[in-house]
Amino acid sequence: MRFHEITNEDLEERFVATHVCKSPKHLGNSDQSQCVARGLRPRHDKKVLKGKQVYGKKIKHVKYGGPLGGDRNGKGK
Repeated sequence: MRFHEITNEDLEERFVATHVCKSPKHLGNSDQSQCVARGLRPRHDKKVLKGKQVYGKKIKHVKYGGPLGGDRNGKGK
């Protein structure tokens, strides 16, 4: 497949396998952020959920059926 044949849909459909997310090895930034959003790896940011910091906890993003979403300050969608 050539570069001009790739669409945004092709890029959005790429998922990291669950067993890769649960392994202790280091991942690339994109794969790491997807694993965190899916709740398979702990968070390492300053997000707040209902007044409590979520650093080091496995909480899913709204896109994957969890309660966490919106902007960086925890306010939003």
